[in-house]
Amino acid sequence: MFEGGSAASGCYDGVAGTESEPCMLSRPFLTTHEIAELLKVREQTVRSWIHQQKLRAVKLGREFRVAATDLEAFVDEHATREPSWRDDPGSGRR
Repeated sequence: MFEGGSAASGCYDGVAGTESEPCMLSRPFLTTHEIAELLKVREQTVRSWIHQQKLRAVKLGREFRVAATDLEAFVDEHATREPSWRDDPGSGRR
C-alpha cells in the first residue's frame, strides 16, 4: 500500500482521482502495437504522435503505454465532425 492512500481506492496522493476522474491506475492501458492495430496505422506513426505530444502517453522503461481514455480523446480531437448521435435529441446519449 502506498503511503497516504486508501485501500478502497488503490490510489496514492497525487494520483488519486475524483468521481468524475477515476484513479489513473484503474484505467486500462494500451501498447503502441495495440493502438496501431486498432487504428490501422504503423506502430511508428503512433510513436510519432506520442513524440509530437499529440497523443498523451506514459513511458515505462523503453515502452510507451496510453490510457484508453487518452486514446479516445485523441480520436475525438481528430474527428472531422461531431458524432451523429449528438445530433439526434431522441437518442438518449449525451
